[in-house]
Amino acid sequence: MACNVIDLIVEVIRGSRDKAMAKSCLMEGKTTGIKFKSKVSEVTAGSFRFTERQADAILELKLYRLIGLEIDALKADYEQTCKNIYRYEDLLDSRTSMAQLLINELDSFKKEFGRERRTVIENGEEAVFEANKIVEQDVYFLMDRFGYCKTVDEATFERNKEAAVEESKFIVKCKNTGKVCLFTDIGNLHTIKKRLIYLLVNSVIRECLLTIFLIMTVRLRMQYMQPASLS
Repeated sequence: MACNVIDLIVEVIRGSRDKAMAKSCLMEGKTTGIKFKSKVSEVTAGSFRFTERQADAILELKLYRLIGLEIDALKADYEQTCKNIYRYEDLLDSRTSMAQLLINELDSFKKEFGRERRTVIENGEEAVFEANKIVEQDVYFLMDRFGYCKTVDEATFERNKEAAVEESKFIVKCKNTGKVCLFTDIGNLHTIKKRLIYLLVNSVIRECLLTIFLIMTVRLRMQYMQPASLS
C-alpha cells in the first residue's frame, strides 16, 4: 500500500513538525498541524491506517529506496513473503504437505551427497546374517489401571493368575508374534510387536520407558509426526 502513495507519504513527512506527528498521521489519519499542498492530499492522508510496525518502517525508509527499481524490489519481496506465509501455514496444517517436503529434502540430499559404492562385495552370501526364528507361543498381554503394559508367557500367568487378574485392567491372550494396535484420540493407528514387550519384561528401566511411550502414544495429540510402526 505504501508504494502506491509514496508521493503523499513524502508530503506528509515534509509537512510534519516532527516524527511523532508524521507517525500519528500514518497510523491514525490525524492531519492536524501538517502542511499539505492541496485539500485532496489532506483528505487522502486522513484515510491512512498503517500499523505501528509499518509506520516505523516507512519513517526509517532511506530515500534511495524510492527509486523505481527499488520499489519493484519491495513489491516482489512483499509478494514472496505472502507466498511464504501461505506455504508455512499449509505445512503446519497438512500432514501430506509436511511429508512431501521431507521427501523432497531427502531426495535433494541424496542427489547432492549420494555416491556409488567404492568397495566390492565378493562374499555377499556369507555376509548375510539370518536372524534366529521366533518360536510362536501363547502369551498374555497385561495392562494395569496406570497404563503400565507387559507380556508374560502362559506358564507365568497361570502361576500368578489371581494377582494378575486383580492388578490388571485389561488381559488379552495372544501370540508373541502378533502386534499391539494403539489408536490415538485423533484416530491415528500405531503398532508395536508383542515380542518387543516380552523382551523388556525383565528390565525395570526399559519397562518404564516403554510404559511412558505407550501412554504418550495413546493420550497425546501428535500433530507433526507421521504415524509409523516400531520394528
